[in-house]
Amino acid sequence: MVRVGLVAAAAWAVAGAGVAAAETDGEPELEAAAAVGAGARGGQPLQAIDLAADLRHGALALGLGVRLRLIGDRFAVEDWDEVGDGLAVIRYLEWSHGDAERGFGIAAGTLAPLELGTVADGYTAAIDADRLHAGVRARAAIDGWSGQVALDDAAGPAVIAARADRRVDAFTFGVQGGVDPGAPAAMGTAALGMFAIDGGARTETAAGAARVASALDGGLAASLAGVGAWLGAGTETRWAGATVAVRVDGTVGSGGFVPAPFGPLYRVTRAAAGRGMDAPTLVERVRAGDLGGVGGGAALRVELLDLARVEAAMRFRPGLGGEARAGVALPHFRVVQAAAWVAAAPRLGQWAAAAELRAPIARRLQTGLEAARLYGTEGLDAPRPVWQVTAWFGVRAGP
Repeated sequence: MVRVGLVAAAAWAVAGAGVAAAETDGEPELEAAAAVGAGARGGQPLQAIDLAADLRHGALALGLGVRLRLIGDRFAVEDWDEVGDGLAVIRYLEWSHGDAERGFGIAAGTLAPLELGTVADGYTAAIDADRLHAGVRARAAIDGWSGQVALDDAAGPAVIAARADRRVDAFTFGVQGGVDPGAPAAMGTAALGMFAIDGGARTETAAGAARVASALDGGLAASLAGVGAWLGAGTETRWAGATVAVRVDGTVGSGGFVPAPFGPLYRVTRAAAGRGMDAPTLVERVRAGDLGGVGGGAALRVELLDLARVEAAMRFRPGLGGEARAGVALPHFRVVQAAAWVAAAPRLGQWAAAAELRAPIARRLQTGLEAARLYGTEGLDAPRPVWQVTAWFGVRAGP
């Protein structure tokens, strides 16, 4: 199997999309792979073929892939009828120079969820069952200044976000913003965006063999429909290859303010912010001014070397209710690799999930199983839930 599950790939870098560009020495490393899969999508039989190639050289990592699907008795031509489908041939592209303190880098393809201050909180385009979105992100840092820009889909973006900040000793001051230029024309785009200024302080101490970093941050945010503020605190403990990080924050805003608007289910929420696809859209709720008030969020992350990673987060947004997400990844076990992800907004009647299991049966042979509940958009005014289950068998050639 050469392409991991859509959401699992975006949420967790599990030997496929989202591969980190670890530097290699000497000659370029080239690997090719092919896989066949069979299963069901939305109650119809599904057959698929994946072809892929992976290249690593120095700080460059490039992965290309082609997916061909047969759904029922028809070829899925919608996989190749738009410009974005061609761009999605880039499974991942990463190149960097320097380090986080002084350097720059770019990434493209199926990207991990977007975490960008208070504007984006776990946003992913991978809940779309009918599209493989090729996003782009860039970062740069020099002499205490840093910045990053994110585009979730180069062909038809739903989120464009950016952040710039300045670090002075233990203090950081920044500006950030995000907008949805791809909202349907009837919805308008004025309310689907946010601009914020923020500041924070961070300290790090040693407690025996452990290192503990604590942070406090806050800021003011505004859109054309409302204003708000937030205050957050977090701590991260590292000891013997293990990391545990916890964060909590509180928000308050006027009736048209949506804290962290770009969350994991945003591509669904933007079209229908309620139960049933005939519910008022998010923009209509914002313009009605019924989303203001006091809210907040919490997040937990646990990492054990490179063997396991667990994350969980929740956020309560006035008028929209709670939204939670969780995921687990076991990317480097020799016998099996696995990943699972889920996001849910119960009050809005929205949820998505994906899980993947890989099991090598020989040095160059691999089997896998994917299961996902995503949202289909093909030929629809609003997304609808779609179940998909696929079993894979693949072979690879290379180092």
